[in-house]
Amino acid sequence: MIRPPLVPTRCRDVAKSREAGTSVPAMEHPQSKRSSSPATPYRRATGTAGAILRTLNAVRGIRTKQGGFEMVRMREMLRWTTAILPLVALGLGVTGCATIRAHQTAETEQFLAAAGFQVKPADTPERLAHLQTLTPRKVVRSTRDGQVHYIYADPETCKCLYVGDEQRYQKYQELKLQKQIADEQLSAAQANEDASMDWGGWGLWGW
Repeated sequence: MIRPPLVPTRCRDVAKSREAGTSVPAMEHPQSKRSSSPATPYRRATGTAGAILRTLNAVRGIRTKQGGFEMVRMREMLRWTTAILPLVALGLGVTGCATIRAHQTAETEQFLAAAGFQVKPADTPERLAHLQTLTPRKVVRSTRDGQVHYIYADPETCKCLYVGDEQRYQKYQELKLQKQIADEQLSAAQANEDASMDWGGWGLWGW
């Protein structure tokens, strides 16, 4: 008995579908099933590591940019500080000089008033304009109508003129000398007090 040749199942399905006028679904390739299979733990780990590396690179880039900004900011601050410091020092010097001058002016005017000098305010535009032409903050000898006068002009603080004769000027000089002697005695007393202090507990000055 002769057996008919074996026909693959796939071929028989195709022949039957042609007779019936239907279509047979396409055959899936084993590779397609393998690719559609869920991700293995190895692939998940690889993807996670890549994401971490990308995040670290992004953070590193941000830090690099921020570091650059900080360097620029520090340079700008240093440049402005270098430019401002001389102005601050100049301002402090001017302020210190103005403070000393104001103290000296107040002290001199106290001596003049105590010596009996007359105070004449510059209460008119003409007097104020003339006051600006005089030597400021200095006792000046002046002769008028054969008489000697001593004049002290203050165009800034009191905007006034101190006027005195020879007798009052000599009194002014005495008051200044007394003040100078008192300052010298005070300085000497302070120096003696420092010298009399017991430094024995400190040992020799070579430390």
